[in-house]
Amino acid sequence: EKWAKNLYIGSICYGRTVS
Repeated sequence: EKWAKNLYIGSICYGRTVS
């Protein structure tokens, strides 16, 4: 689903920012 894909990408971007 589109929202699930956006959430997945968002969590990756968030994780990369935090790391």
